[in-house]
Amino acid sequence: MRRLCLLFLAAFPLAASAEDTAAPNLDPSAVTAPGLVARMVTAQALFAAGQLQKDALSMLAAAHLAGSVTLIATERQPEAGAATAIDGEGPPLPPDAAAMAAAARAALDPDETLAIVLAEEEAANRLIPAGSLRSTQAVLAPGAAQDWRLAFDGQALAEVGIIGAGQVPLRMTVTDAAGAVICMPQTQKPTASCAFVPRESGYFTLRVENLSEQPASYLLLTN
Repeated sequence: MRRLCLLFLAAFPLAASAEDTAAPNLDPSAVTAPGLVARMVTAQALFAAGQLQKDALSMLAAAHLAGSVTLIATERQPEAGAATAIDGEGPPLPPDAAAMAAAARAALDPDETLAIVLAEEEAANRLIPAGSLRSTQAVLAPGAAQDWRLAFDGQALAEVGIIGAGQVPLRMTVTDAAGAVICMPQTQKPTASCAFVPRESGYFTLRVENLSEQPASYLLLTN
């Protein structure tokens, strides 16, 4: 009997250990091709590079990418935690597709041929949009972090991303309900994206950290 009791008690640490090492809520076999969030993040990076290098064609391509996605303004609140508010308004938000197109048009002004191409691209985007994303504006104090609780369906593509204003470095981390890391892009840039397929429906936490001593404005994007 004593031996059976010892075996029974010894089983509890093993059960706890198995629970602690539970697999993340992630289907590792699923193939995740770049989606609309990745498209928007790429558009912002391409536009910023085009502005820096005075490359009108890059700005034109960025405007085309961004213009093909419809952003639906969505009211969401971060989880309660450390103070993240800033005094007054944050920095201007990243340019949207219309602002990109206007900048590209100004850069292309002397070139009538490329200006015609831009007009055709804008018309094509209006006629055949690639899809839509939910978009939420947020501001973040220097050195602060915000957590967003997001629900995603199991066995379906989940996409999240952030697009920050200017060159303020941000860090993005996605964890499941148990705290297991789903993705943490190894970058400290204003933009980041992550695509994954949950094993089952559930809640996930997106953490955004401001790694600078300046206030940050950013867009939170989800599919």
